[in-house]
Order: sequence, then structure tokens, then C-alpha cells
Amino acid sequence: MKKMLTPLILTLGVMHAGSSLACDLPSKPEIPEGTGNTEAQMLEAKAAVDTYLAAGNSYLECAGSDRAYNRMVKNMENVSLKFNLALRRYKKAQKA
Repeated sequence: MKKMLTPLILTLGVMHAGSSLACDLPSKPEIPEGTGNTEAQMLEAKAAVDTYLAAGNSYLECAGSDRAYNRMVKNMENVSLKFNLALRRYKKAQKA
């Protein structure tokens, strides 16, 4: 019986470790100020934000509590707002 339980416990441990790795809180991307940045920098920031939001959506699917879920949604909203503000600054600087 003990020989049968050991592989089962190891398998469950590996599965749990894999699922917890998939549910890591993503790091917030760096967002440029918007003024004095190049188009390439803004496109790079947009790609980083898109990657962050995709990772955030994955995190939301496995968030273990309402608190963690709500915190991630708030973080995603803040990153989006910060990028949109930077993009408006960038566009305004390009017109000047």
C-alpha cells in the first residue's frame, strides 16, 4: 500500500506545483511618460501592456479568493489607465 501511495503523492505534488506556477501574479510593465518618447518605445510599451493584460486574465481564472481577483482587476485597470494617459501625452507631443 505504501508503495502505491508514494507515486500518487509525488504526482499530486507535481501537479500542484505546476498549477501554482501558472497562477503567479504578473509583474506590472514599465510604462513610459509619453512625452519625449519614440514611436518604437510606445509600441514596445503597448506590447508589454497587452502581455500583462493577457497574463492578468490567466491569473483571474485561477485566483484563489475574491480579494486576489479584485486586486488583479484593479491592477489591470490602473496599468491600462496609465498607458492610455502616456499615449495621449505622446500624441499631444507629436502634434506640437
